Amino acid sequence: MIMELIQKRMDKKQIEKFLRTIGGKETSRVSFSSYVDVEKIDDLVVLKLSSKGLIDNMQSDASAFESWALIIRAAFESVGIFVRIRIDGEKLDELPNRDKNHYNRFLYRIGKFVDIFEWAYTDDFSEEIAIFNNAHTNMVLNVPTQEAKKEAEKGEATMEREFCIDNKSLFDCLDHQLPVRLFDDGIGETAAVTAGGFVDAWAIIGNTVYIFELKLGDNRKVGAIAELMFYVNVISDVMTQKIQILSNSQYRSFDKLKELYDSRGCQNVVGRIIAKKSHPLVAITNKTIADAFSKHHSSICIKIETDVNRYINNYKLR
Repeated sequence: MIMELIQKRMDKKQIEKFLRTIGGKETSRVSFSSYVDVEKIDDLVVLKLSSKGLIDNMQSDASAFESWALIIRAAFESVGIFVRIRIDGEKLDELPNRDKNHYNRFLYRIGKFVDIFEWAYTDDFSEEIAIFNNAHTNMVLNVPTQEAKKEAEKGEATMEREFCIDNKSLFDCLDHQLPVRLFDDGIGETAAVTAGGFVDAWAIIGNTVYIFELKLGDNRKVGAIAELMFYVNVISDVMTQKIQILSNSQYRSFDKLKELYDSRGCQNVVGRIIAKKSHPLVAITNKTIADAFSKHHSSICIKIETDVNRYINNYKLR
């Protein structure tokens, strides 16, 4: 039945119908954002983002192109079809600084994506990616200036704190709310390159940095992959000193990250989604991601693991 759904040319609705068959009952309502268009032409899938997707929160359905591209690729792989994916998008006029920082983050993300995944490419953004890379050769990472709030708030803030308490003994250090914002040359609003963001939880053991993206049971957006991939790529660039750390901080265990950065001793960066239940199509991307990173040439071994059920038992890692 699945193979009957696959045609040489498929529009958005036909691809949605195909994806809904992959995970059975749990994927029966899967649909793309109204701000994302997609079509298949022979072995090429074209994923087109609206202007909203270029400047939106990166884990939103409108913006998370990494997630949709990986899900589409993995779904077709599962039936023995290997598609290429081209990422297109609307052109943007002059932007206010806030939107420009989101757009810069998008350019960093898509530049990394097409570099890592050999089956993905872009025509619409290739020139802008090159301009971005040439313009920002001395990016620096933000530094925490205070501890995260001690009083647990509801939702994922509570999960972060309980996760750190339950698993601290497993790592040399484990903390949460690591600021991940990029600047040019020095830290300050006028030097900001990207929009701000925070790693939910992160840890170090030996020469390995772990990045954890924590999701509550009712947060099942595919964008968890996009968010995790951005954080892993940034930390990998930090550990190879492509992105610099200019100063130290005693807050949020940042001094441990700085120590590993200074030693150039990091050999692995591992990203994991931690959730009691995730989007039904997220787990199928695990092999597709692993295959790509195994072929990617880098001085650091990078892994992103999306098969969440392997890791979580309440908030304690197995």
